[in-house]
Amino acid sequence: MESRSGETNNIQSSDENVFGYSAADTANALPQSDMSQDPAGEPFQPSVEEAKPKKTGIFNKIGRMSPKKRAVLFVRLFIIIVFSVLFAVYCAKNSAKFSIDSLAVSAVSLAVFTAVLIAAVPQIIKVLSGDDAQLAPSGAEKANGKTFLKIVLAAFILRAALTIFGMIVFYCLNRNFQGSLLSLWQAAWTKVNTDAPHYCSIAENWYAATGKDSVLIVFFPMLPLLMRGFNLLTQSSFVSAQIINTLASCSTAGILYLTLRPLLGEKKARLAPFIWLMLPGSIFLNSGMTEPLFMLFTALCFYALQKKKYLAAGIAAACAGFTRSPGVLLAVPLVLEGIGHCVRRARSGKKIGSTIAEIALSLVISTFGTLAYLYINKVVAGDWFMFSVYQKSNWSQSLGLFFDTARYMYQRAIGDLKAVLSAGAFTGTNITSVFVLFLPTVALIVLTPLLILRRARKLPAAYTLHFLAYFALTMGCTWLLSAMRYLSVVPAVIAAIAMSCKSEERTAAIFTVSAIAYAGYTVMYMCVLSVF
Repeated sequence: MESRSGETNNIQSSDENVFGYSAADTANALPQSDMSQDPAGEPFQPSVEEAKPKKTGIFNKIGRMSPKKRAVLFVRLFIIIVFSVLFAVYCAKNSAKFSIDSLAVSAVSLAVFTAVLIAAVPQIIKVLSGDDAQLAPSGAEKANGKTFLKIVLAAFILRAALTIFGMIVFYCLNRNFQGSLLSLWQAAWTKVNTDAPHYCSIAENWYAATGKDSVLIVFFPMLPLLMRGFNLLTQSSFVSAQIINTLASCSTAGILYLTLRPLLGEKKARLAPFIWLMLPGSIFLNSGMTEPLFMLFTALCFYALQKKKYLAAGIAAACAGFTRSPGVLLAVPLVLEGIGHCVRRARSGKKIGSTIAEIALSLVISTFGTLAYLYINKVVAGDWFMFSVYQKSNWSQSLGLFFDTARYMYQRAIGDLKAVLSAGAFTGTNITSVFVLFLPTVALIVLTPLLILRRARKLPAAYTLHFLAYFALTMGCTWLLSAMRYLSVVPAVIAAIAMSCKSEERTAAIFTVSAIAYAGYTVMYMCVLSVF
């Protein structure tokens, strides 16, 4: 503003030197009709014309954008339009189910999810255009092998301590328990209302075509097959599961360190494995469940992508798909990173024919785990998709919308609270489910995307897209029971939490809160509450 003022003063001063009077005097002395002429009768020609700001239309502004910024804008507008239409259709079809507050919960959950996708668009376009290699940034030093081994050993010690902690809690709650230490271990960590006994049954008897065990076809075969092999040595499915999950958990801790180190740096990468081990949902790492194996294959897939070993990434994705249904979603980061890698090679003048063939083959391989499971359905039950029939009939689960899950979980919580308040007694399974299952699920569906949103600009696009795909599928179950467990095996969540460890005080606070939540979740698990 100062420079513009100075320019105006110079103009006025120049006019006074030429004509002998100021502009103000001219305005007062001359008639309005004479304002266009000087005293000599000649047309008045100002030395400097007053600059008038030109209005720029929105289309002109868009036209002046760089192609990448224009692409970001159009993609973001497309996302907003698609999700707005989706929500409008959803509201029109389900208006009878809504109350104003439950609709607000549903809208907020979808809005946060959409915001994450919108925030990730620039990173996605950078990768696809070959301008970014976020999984393996240049200048990253190689990890120390000794540090890897130390993390694996520390993970083993921590896991053993957490297993013993659970056993102590179980014994304190069941003082009349009698049996060996092995029996106590098994009783504590094989809760009857979880899936752990089902995996033991499959390992010992395989899938059944008829009878009550025919419904067990809904459980994927990787863990039972490994247990079946170890049973030749241990003669105990529980012990076999513990050996497998111990090896998988400790190996995953080391792989997480190697995978996240280029992204987070040395210090935060060392913390990340222990953040994962201390998540409340990670109590199931101590049980005979699939989370340790699934997380191992997921981490291996991202590590292979970081090293541009696409065939290895495809094999890891196939193993994850043979362990749990969301494993096939690892094809999402594989596609994104594969396209970006091909574009970078093409722009640098390198041949890409063999690279395209490798990535295409890895994508085909990534589906083998899921296809093998479907084939087992066909052989055992005569239907490639028999698992979906039993999921719906026995567990009331089918594909749905994650923001509808937030709605019905909230409505169920409010309904049960009102029923309890009207009865005047805070007892029974309904009230415990409100605070153990329903409200925590609603909070997770809203707050987990918020966590990712805070780190969306720093997280690699492959991590964010995998999270969004995984979140939409797993949180979209029509009767969601295991949100805490499902979200404990997502690399993006672990990386986002580790990014928050910016100081010793904040790191201490994160681990303190996590330890308290982990202990509380363990107590609820041992009390056979709605922890699945």
